[in-house]
Amino acid sequence: MDLRIENPKKKKGMYISKVVTNNNKEVRLKINLAKFISLQKIPESGDLLKIWLNPSVNENIINIFKKIDEEVLHAIIDNNEIWFENGLSLDKINDFFRPSLNVLNNTILLLNSNTEDSLITYDNNIVDSLNDITFIDTHMNIEVELKGLYFFPKKCGIRWIIRKIIINKENSNENTSDWLDRKTIDEEWENDLHTINNNIDDHCNKLINKINNMRQFKKEINDRFEESKKIDLIDKEWNKILHNLSKKIIKYYDGILV
Repeated sequence: MDLRIENPKKKKGMYISKVVTNNNKEVRLKINLAKFISLQKIPESGDLLKIWLNPSVNENIINIFKKIDEEVLHAIIDNNEIWFENGLSLDKINDFFRPSLNVLNNTILLLNSNTEDSLITYDNNIVDSLNDITFIDTHMNIEVELKGLYFFPKKCGIRWIIRKIIINKENSNENTSDWLDRKTIDEEWENDLHTINNNIDDHCNKLINKINNMRQFKKEINDRFEESKKIDLIDKEWNKILHNLSKKIIKYYDGILV
């Protein structure tokens, strides 16, 4: 699929690139008979739905997702220095990019956005939220749209949003041999929980380091002030120390408030 990826524009602490076809059309795909894995609330954004794509009925769509991921990654590699001038190496860019599709187990994350229109039906009834649905023994037909390429401080990736989702209960006589088994679902949850725990630990460590640095800085500026008090008033060094101390405090607060 030939895509046109526009220069990223800054918005609320991130950069977003609009991604459309070369004919300037939205990229929309249809997924059939997907299976529910998990649902996570994202503050101020919406609900993040993780699904499994059944390869026996979605082989073509899976390949399209792969091709889009590859094309977007190549565009980032080719344009990163033009867009951001950050000097990232090829390895760093590859680590930075999060593909849409997990090729190991054919799972993908989709956003049901708070700010975008979507139609949700459950057993032929329109519902307001994915949170109103019991996903046990269901399958889904989903229409998704490529909303854009999102750049965050430590990662980037394509955001797919849900435009239409039809959820039906499975009949008892349906052949479910191809569906994701319980063990795989448990592994997905375990991986997600492991990632969340690591993120929490990283955040706590950063806060601890920041607190320690603030305490060290507090001690340093007080020590410097006590040092300045011992200098004779007629000595020019006294004013110089206080002036430098003042600049250091201002610079420090500029850093922690950014």
